[in-house]
Amino acid sequence: MVVSKVSLVLFLLAVAFDSGSAQCDETLRSTAGVISSPGYPGDYPPRVDYTWCVDVEGATAISVTFLGEFQLEINEDNDGTESCKDSMEIGQGNIPFRDSIGIFCGNSTPPAQSVGTGQMWVNLYSDRNVEMAGFQLVYRSDLDVCYSSPCTNGGTCMSDLTTYTYTCSCPPGWDGASCEVHVGSPVDCTGKPAGMYPDPQDCTMFYQCTGNPNNPLPMHMPCQPGTLFDWNLSVCIFTSHAHCVISSPTEVPTPVVNIPAANLPPTTPLSATVEVTTEPSGSCSSSPCRSGGTCQDDVNGYTCVCPPYSAGRNCETVWQSDKCYRFSDDSMSNQEASSICVSINGHLADIQDTAQQQLLAGYMDPAHDASFWVANKISSSSCGLGDGSATSSWMYNNGSINFDICVLLNSAYGYKGTYQRCEEQHNYICESSAGPCQPNVCQHGGYCVSCFGESSIFCICPQGYSGPRCEIVDLCLPSPCPFDWTCSIQAGGIHCAVPAGVKATRSGFCTATSCGAGLFCIEDGPMGYSCIRG
Repeated sequence: MVVSKVSLVLFLLAVAFDSGSAQCDETLRSTAGVISSPGYPGDYPPRVDYTWCVDVEGATAISVTFLGEFQLEINEDNDGTESCKDSMEIGQGNIPFRDSIGIFCGNSTPPAQSVGTGQMWVNLYSDRNVEMAGFQLVYRSDLDVCYSSPCTNGGTCMSDLTTYTYTCSCPPGWDGASCEVHVGSPVDCTGKPAGMYPDPQDCTMFYQCTGNPNNPLPMHMPCQPGTLFDWNLSVCIFTSHAHCVISSPTEVPTPVVNIPAANLPPTTPLSATVEVTTEPSGSCSSSPCRSGGTCQDDVNGYTCVCPPYSAGRNCETVWQSDKCYRFSDDSMSNQEASSICVSINGHLADIQDTAQQQLLAGYMDPAHDASFWVANKISSSSCGLGDGSATSSWMYNNGSINFDICVLLNSAYGYKGTYQRCEEQHNYICESSAGPCQPNVCQHGGYCVSCFGESSIFCICPQGYSGPRCEIVDLCLPSPCPFDWTCSIQAGGIHCAVPAGVKATRSGFCTATSCGAGLFCIEDGPMGYSCIRG
């Protein structure tokens, strides 16, 4: 069998080709995605040598979890040793076959892998015979939300990698989520005709006098001669002199008002869904939402809006790589907690390294002052079982073992592990493996991950869809409109609302005919666009 072109199976992924790196057959820039060997779960073809490069701007790490069946041909030598005939290899960085972290083959699913940068490569090699099922993996990146410098006007950005949010510490005179609000207007509109006036102390900020309270009015590209557009401030800065010049709003291009949905570019980047559940009883006064969830009071009690990779009534279930964790709000003995975890197709979380302990501690709210039972690590030198025997291996209680002393992530000690008597009443953490749903309940091509016997479902939705099961069609998510203009769905497709006072042209934006066959259009900014192969 001669293969003239290797087919790449990608799941819900926008693909951009990177011509600058000849060693990468494909460069993937989405924050998360699924990579499969050609034809998976069918057999991959012979003579494959294909490299995927993952390059996520602003990412601090990338984790990899293998899904489903794993089969790559091995060779057994006369002395009984095994070697790879076909293989898949993973490495760190953007240069394939440099800084490899592992080569895998055979029939055993490899453990989860990770790299400490935002760049990673994956290579598949097969010889001329014996095709097998191959592999499928999901990668997910940890983003530094401060990478894009969201804090303007000299603000300092502080990121929370647990909830993927940031806060800005603003300098004097500035306020707002991104330090975008000028505190106190330096412009007095009294007696001034309607128009735009510069801040006497800051030539980059303008105010509009309209008879209403003064509001900052950003200027848009293209800028007038002698000015340069500042992407952080969204204003035109004068470069030829330092003094302020009163300027009129400049002309900005605008997209065609109605873009038929059929002509939208076929981009499908992954985006995790936000699961929202509502039940009567309770209120936000008790801070019930975990994992960085946002609480909203309503007539039925409260609603927790959960961040990506968390779910449940109180966002108590979180998905991390190949595992899920569920944090309880109930207090009970260690043995009772163990039995409950087993009953929901899990077990008490078995923490085997400091990083895992710190990960779980990051999900705990110190304001609740709750400690959590986890699985026991027991040795003969520390403590023993209720029947007098001892063990030195990690183990979790299935509810039938009677421990005397158990491990507690103690809030009084920064959620470090301490030994406590097992009959004490505490909260607990259940753990479960995570894998593909059977069947896939996510709609519109969403990727489905389940844990705790499929009692917890996570859907990774393609662009344009949202909701717990990707059931909500919203072509404005994320918004395709430039300059933060308001996006809405109207008859015929997407509508971008042009702000009042902005003169509209049709130059520089994507239309159905902007690019040739097999290409789709991506807007680079107010002045132009690029054609990308899809």
